[in-house]
Parts: sequence; C-alpha cells; structure tokens
Amino acid sequence: MKSNKRIDCEAFYKIKEYFSWLHRAYPQLRGILARSSNSLRRTCDIETGFEKVASAGIASIVNTVNAKKGTINISIDISKVKKEECTQMNIMNELGANHFDRYCDSNGLFLKGKAIGTWDEVFGG
Repeated sequence: MKSNKRIDCEAFYKIKEYFSWLHRAYPQLRGILARSSNSLRRTCDIETGFEKVASAGIASIVNTVNAKKGTINISIDISKVKKEECTQMNIMNELGANHFDRYCDSNGLFLKGKAIGTWDEVFGG
C-alpha cells in the first residue's frame, strides 16, 4: 500500500539526478537503466507523484491531424508563460514512441524510431 509520503533526502535526489543524466548521456544504457529503475521502484514500493505548484502561465498546444499523410503536426505557443518563473518545460505525450515513431521539427530535424530516444532536448522555431 502506497503511503503518499514525499522522499525528503538530498542524497536520494542527487543519485536520481545522476541516473537521469546517465539516461540522457548514454542512450545505449537506457534499457538496463529503465529495467533497473522499475525493479527498484517495485522492490521499495516507490511511486512517482506530482505536487501542486503555482501556475507559471498557459501553454497552448494545437494538434493537427493529416490522415492523408499519416502525420500529426503539433504547434506550441508559450508566449503566455512567465519566463522568469519557468526555467524548463517538458512536453510529453501519453502514448509514447509505440504510436509516435517519427519526429520532425521546424529546424528540419527528422528522427524515426529509436533515433528519437527519451528525454532528448529538442529545439524548434
């Protein structure tokens, strides 16, 4: 049974951030890191949660489906986000790479399948 308690241990978060860095820096380790993390979470009965925080603004996202081409274009407007309060933004989809296996941005970057990776920083104009 989950207790909904927050882990309040600086060393724990430093270790977690180190493994997150490993995940981003060494794509070849991602599989084993993910399996190890899932095993540790099950063994220690740890569940990720979210904390309520004050809003930094509104991000508008528009998904345009082109059934003929088999594409979904995603446009994101962050002009109403308070930049001084928001130093980082993560845009994620719920379905994952099994359904969204191609990436193309306005800078011309095109990735397919495993080349997309996880937690990779991308830029678009």
